Amino acid sequence: MEIEYVLTRPDMRPLRLAQPNDILKSFIKRHELHPITIHGLRHTHASLLFEAGASIKEVQARLGH
Repeated sequence: MEIEYVLTRPDMRPLRLAQPNDILKSFIKRHELHPITIHGLRHTHASLLFEAGASIKEVQARLGH
């Protein structure tokens, strides 16, 4: 069974597509971190999995491919 998530605002309306990146950008600025997007975090996650010895199939499964 595949589970799908929908991110919503407190009033249950869906978030704008750019909102997760906007929230991350604000967090990064507030904490003076290196800029990265949500998609960049996904790539970093995959790279760290490969460095830890995960197979291509394991990484694909983890990323939902």
